[in-house]
Parts: sequence; structure tokens; C-alpha cells
Amino acid sequence: RLICDKGPLARAFVVSTQPLRRHRKVNSMSNQSSTRPAGQFLILDTESIWDRIAYDRYAATDRKAAPPRWTTRKIVSASLLDLRIDDGELSHVALKSLPGCSEETLIPQLFDELLIRPDHQLVTFGGLNAEQPILEMAAMRLHRKLPRALRKSERFGRFDDYRHLDLAKALKGGGSYCHLAEIASALDLPFKCAGSADRVEHLASSGRWKAITEISEIDTISTGLLLLAWLGANGSIEHPLAKQISLLTRLMQRQEPASYIGDLRATRDEMTNRLFVEASQAAA
Repeated sequence: RLICDKGPLARAFVVSTQPLRRHRKVNSMSNQSSTRPAGQFLILDTESIWDRIAYDRYAATDRKAAPPRWTTRKIVSASLLDLRIDDGELSHVALKSLPGCSEETLIPQLFDELLIRPDHQLVTFGGLNAEQPILEMAAMRLHRKLPRALRKSERFGRFDDYRHLDLAKALKGGGSYCHLAEIASALDLPFKCAGSADRVEHLASSGRWKAITEISEIDTISTGLLLLAWLGANGSIEHPLAKQISLLTRLMQRQEPASYIGDLRATRDEMTNRLFVEASQAAA
């Protein structure tokens, strides 16, 4: 049974870091204006499976072999949500998925999607620990250049928030990492409406690529809604709730059917009611 849990509303966490301007030295502890305005974002989520042939080849040489880790994972689905904010309005929403069992086909397509959007900021949830190393391994296997958003900064020799905004890192501050589902539940956002990532291995073995795609799509949508809330909390956009409603409405208008559309509609209706109540209270 696929479950889309809903939790109580919680206030958004306010963090001090914002996307940094390129080629500018910034003291992260200072309050100087060093952020760029909200504009173009490309939200990414992937699903992967174990490359058992590669792992078995390694394990055969070591009696104390480590358990399978990210080094032997291969991407089998990627979802991208293109969000653009112009003049304070959500002007563009496009969700695209790249399903398939062949890394040789999927990875070049994914890299091309990043390359044709050089001005977009890449946004993930936990991507620096998940997508980043797996995609870097794929690039080395396939002899491909990483798109700029996935490369280390030439200036700082590390991954920086200008190119790759990892919301898990941004939200945790000095604390511990949380799952996307934990934060989405606290903010009353939809999550895991198409199932969880632990189903991907089984789904891949039976060739159910559409089901895998929906798992990555709903994580991408959850991250997009979280991004709008985060931008609002940090003063980068106004009226984040209205923009979340707009995002959900546009996603529901897609021609491709998906099992999670009912959950998006329920969330959109709840948000609309909340917005109406807030507007009524403000006018009173």
C-alpha cells in the first residue's frame, strides 16, 4: 500500500546561507549582502541500484570485503524539475524524467539537461552525499565530463552552494542530517506518495521503470515545494505558500498520468484553504 503521510505544520527553519555569487570571497559568518536573487532552479532526484557484477568482482579479492556502497551503484532513473521565478512570480514549471535500465543512455541525457541550463542553480536534498558521488563515478566509467553544476569549484576546490544547493546541508546547520520525509511531514508537504527507494531494486528486477520514475518524481516535487518554503523563510521570495499552490496546480495539469496526482490535489486544496484563512485573518 502506497502511503502519503501528512504531519502537523511547523515553522520553516531560517538559515543564514544563500546561493553565493560567483567569484566573490564571502565570509560565511558575516551579514554582508552576498546572495543572488531567486531566479532559475533545476531540482534533481535520482534512483539507483547495485551493480552486483562490479561488487562481486571486488568481493572475490577480499575476504573482509566491505558491504556494497555508493561506488557500485548505477542510476536507473532521474527526475528534473525546472522552476523559474521572474518579477516575483513562478513563471515556468517543467517536470521531466529520464527512466531506463541503461546507464550508458541515461547519464548522457541527464548531463545534457544540465548543460543546456548553465544559469540554473542545481538543487537537491542530500545530493552532495548521494547523487554527487554516484554521478561522478558514472562520468569516470563513461569517460564523460561532469556538467559544471556537479564539478568542484575551481576557486575553492570544493562543492559550493552557488552551483549545487543541497537543502539537507542548508537546513541542518550545525545539527544532524534529516530525511526528506521528516521535513516534508513537519511542513505538511506530500512525500513518498509513490513508494520509497527501498522498492527500487525489486521494481528494477521486474522491469517496472514507470514505478521507479514516479518514486524519483515525487521526491523531486517534495524538494521543489521545500525549496519555495526555504526561499520564503530566507526572504528571497514573497508569498511562498501561493507559489507552492501554483507549482502543484501546474504539475496536476501534466498530460502524463501518475499515481500521486490525487495526493498533490489534496495538498493543493489544503494549502488553498490555509491561504484563504490567512488572507481573511489579515483583512480582519
